[in-house]
Amino acid sequence: MSQESRMEEFRSVEEWRNKLISQTQDYKRDLEVVKGEHTRQLLLDEIEENEAFIESLDNDLNNK
Repeated sequence: MSQESRMEEFRSVEEWRNKLISQTQDYKRDLEVVKGEHTRQLLLDEIEENEAFIESLDNDLNNK
């Protein structure tokens, strides 16, 4: 894989990671105002899933 391809892939992974972080922060803010227990659980599930994926992306970025 060329250095240029690797840099493009790195930027894509980093951009995706940043989007997930932003989305997760939005979900956490939403948790502060949401009253319904079902909706709160959906948000918590999404937060947990995003955080696990962010950790996975961090590992990928650190291994490059």
